Amino acid sequence: MKIKIKNKILTGFLALAIPLMVSAQTVSLPVPMHISPVDGAAMTATNFSSVQWTPVTSGATALSYYAESSYTLATTTDGKFSSPFSVSSLLASASMVTTGSPDGFLYWHVRSADGIGNTSAWSAPWKVIIDSTAPSAPGIPSVVAARPPVAATTSVPTTTGITAATVATHATASDCWIIVSGKVYSVGGYAAMHPGGKSVITNLCGQDATTGFNTRGGTGSHSQSAKTTLGTLYVGDLASTVVSTPTVTASSTGVQVWDFASSTDLMSGVASYEYSTDGGATWTNNGSSTSFRTSFGLGTFSVSVRATDKAGNKSLITSGSFVVTATTTLPLPSTTPNPTVPPVVPPTPTTYPTKEQQCKKGAWKKFTTPKFKSERKCVDYAKNMAEKIKKQNKKAEQEREKAAKKARQESEFRKNSSHENENEREKERGGRGERD
Repeated sequence: MKIKIKNKILTGFLALAIPLMVSAQTVSLPVPMHISPVDGAAMTATNFSSVQWTPVTSGATALSYYAESSYTLATTTDGKFSSPFSVSSLLASASMVTTGSPDGFLYWHVRSADGIGNTSAWSAPWKVIIDSTAPSAPGIPSVVAARPPVAATTSVPTTTGITAATVATHATASDCWIIVSGKVYSVGGYAAMHPGGKSVITNLCGQDATTGFNTRGGTGSHSQSAKTTLGTLYVGDLASTVVSTPTVTASSTGVQVWDFASSTDLMSGVASYEYSTDGGATWTNNGSSTSFRTSFGLGTFSVSVRATDKAGNKSLITSGSFVVTATTTLPLPSTTPNPTVPPVVPPTPTTYPTKEQQCKKGAWKKFTTPKFKSERKCVDYAKNMAEKIKKQNKKAEQEREKAAKKARQESEFRKNSSHENENEREKERGGRGERD
């Protein structure tokens, strides 16, 4: 009898517990919100140490988290977390450590989890551009205008270090030189011992292997031991070119306008340029302009320029010199030292339909911007922009009509006010006549 009672009690307990357990598995959990780094941020591997999101709770219970990341070197990846990707273990805090990330595009998102298997939806993916490679050095700065104009003679470049042309002559498996971050290494003897295979190195003989080394061929990053090994194979620095410009004549209060070729940066892009007139002791930010002005008197002067990318990496420095030997007075050069970028004229509504036709003809294949990197994306973007421009034009037309209406109202008001004032003056003159 007791056994039956116990079984009934047990059966009743399970009948109550099972629905509770089932309902616990269908709890809707809040989705965490990203905090840092901001979406699309450009950072170096050193600065990129973690991603963070807002802590969330379910009632009074603090939740745990799963974070998922997807790494790629391709600009076409849009955060769909295709291979290669990784999912973290269950995280107690609202952050995930990311030290040692290689150069590339890292997408990440996060979801919350409770202790009984419930998880929230994934948050919207964010992207971080990891860029630890400096941009290319700017072109050699040279005077393009001065008071008086620069003499028409030929500059003679001088170089220090190992030129890229010299590196290119060491391009065989047995005599293999590579460039990594502005330094030259002889790796032919080591290639056969490389854990990743000999061809990984020999395919880059005579070339700049900075991206390949920093990203371990797109699979991660090299260990400190690998970097130390590379250091033992050092040959010398890549050549930096310095131009000694010919002797020219300028006034003692002269003005010189300098120009230089722009830099390139394959990952995050060039953010700004700087120039120095005191050997690099101080630098002046020149924004995106590749032209600047100096006011040198008599003597020999040198200027240096360098580029900075959006992640903060600075390029190698290039320098040029200028000699002032006499004093004269001539008009200032007409060349603008820091030309401004002309305003962008909004395209007409017919422009983007034309772009849509170009997309369908395969023009998207030539684009590097992710938003254009497929025919569908290219067409969608063209359609969206055409619609946006129509709305902008409609709004502008409404604003013009509103302004015209206001102008008509003000004109009518002034006309009525003028008539009223004239009537008042007539009454006043008539009153004076009666009194006289």
